[in-house]
Amino acid sequence: MDVNSRVDHHGRPKLSSKTGPVLRLPAELVYHVLDEIASERNSELRQQSLAYCTLTCQAWLHYASKLFLANVDVDRWDVASCRWVTLSALLDAAEKSPRLQRYVTSISENLESLCMVTLEEVQKTLPNVHSLTIRSQRRPEHALAVRPLSTPIHTLELAGMRADAFAPSLLPFASVEHLRLVQPHGYTFGFSRPAPLAKKIRVRRVSFEDMGLGARDPFLVLQGLLDPSALRSVSLHHRDDACAWYHGDAILEGLDAFLGHAGQGITALSLDAAHFRRGDRAIPALKCCTNLESLTLTMPATPTISPTALDAACAAVLSDTSASLRRLRLVFTPAVFDAWPGIKGTSAVTTALQKCAMLQRVVFVGAVSGQLGDKARARIHAILPGRLRSRFDIEI
Repeated sequence: MDVNSRVDHHGRPKLSSKTGPVLRLPAELVYHVLDEIASERNSELRQQSLAYCTLTCQAWLHYASKLFLANVDVDRWDVASCRWVTLSALLDAAEKSPRLQRYVTSISENLESLCMVTLEEVQKTLPNVHSLTIRSQRRPEHALAVRPLSTPIHTLELAGMRADAFAPSLLPFASVEHLRLVQPHGYTFGFSRPAPLAKKIRVRRVSFEDMGLGARDPFLVLQGLLDPSALRSVSLHHRDDACAWYHGDAILEGLDAFLGHAGQGITALSLDAAHFRRGDRAIPALKCCTNLESLTLTMPATPTISPTALDAACAAVLSDTSASLRRLRLVFTPAVFDAWPGIKGTSAVTTALQKCAMLQRVVFVGAVSGQLGDKARARIHAILPGRLRSRFDIEI
């Protein structure tokens, strides 16, 4: 019996205990394990582990192969085959392999390699690709120069790219659902800011991640590239709290200018409170976000400023968004939650919540461990304004 011919509605093979002793585990557990492996952030470790899974048995082959081929990283040295993996080689192999054409949904590559193979070729050979990561450390003359794509890309990630390379890199994309800027940086001496595009790019969601030197420049450049009427969500995230605090003033200054330009259409905003260096109003342009409905504030895992100053800065953000805010998510670690002034009933945040007349739900994320859930719920219930005491949740 060919177990690969028997698949469920997710495209995963229906496992049978007759196929061997290794498959005596429940099917749900097997697929959960494979999905966990596929979520590994270290791409080299993820791909190596999934490659081993494809060799486990025939029943695992279909789903493990699907996960293994979903994210392809080219322009790198492959240790297993002792050769350099290129985009051209991937496209040549895909022309002979229907499995590659079906399964490859995400490609990560260097900008210099993509200049030698047009995006039209990529979409023609791999029609299911919806996510693209472009890495670049070079000067902007290496950027893309092709016609706009007929099929929009869902997720576009620009990794390690300088701000003056954004414009030529974004030219082929008339619309993008999610634009991720990972470790973007500003100008070096001698380069001027690119002129705004005549026809702006429609992007619904923008994420700024791990910004560093020259953090103000990427925000200013995007003002001339993106259509503000299409933008609905902005998120700002930093994995290193200390680095986020160090560059906080430049990051928030750039974000303030960006929101002043495109804030009216934004309905969702996510901020790392580690960027707040003082307990004052850090983003005045938040008042321009008149349609903001959802706000997420992630508290730093390690102290960057005093709990009172952090509380005051977060309260200023809430005050500026109080007119339209409907959903608020406060993300804590247990240690930060215990130091939060709100536990003692002196929080500026809880006072600001009283001004949020449209607020319908408050969610406290990661504030407690599972054993302390009931105790924390009682503490939060006591400090919230009366009308919100039945409208909060705790996510552990």
